[in-house]
Amino acid sequence: MGLKDSKKVKRILAKCRKTFFPLNIHLFLSLYPKIMLNKKELRQFKLMSNDLEETYKNVLLDSPFFFAKTLKAHIAWLNSSEFKSKYGENPYITPPPHK
Repeated sequence: MGLKDSKKVKRILAKCRKTFFPLNIHLFLSLYPKIMLNKKELRQFKLMSNDLEETYKNVLLDSPFFFAKTLKAHIAWLNSSEFKSKYGENPYITPPPHK
């Protein structure tokens, strides 16, 4: 029986995984947008995350991988012509009321 097969070592490794897994998720979510998005998309992501923080807080707490998997789709939808025609060029400035 080698050190690798030791029950004590396996318990220590399992405990470390349980401890550091949430930290790895947090690190992944903080670095993922910077790595995967270009400058324009990153700027849009920062605006979106600041404005919609409360909305997405529950989603991030429940399923962080859902947010990571659908991030590109959210950014693409925000930059689409359909979104711009429906909500205006800048979605963070409310349009004037209709008369």
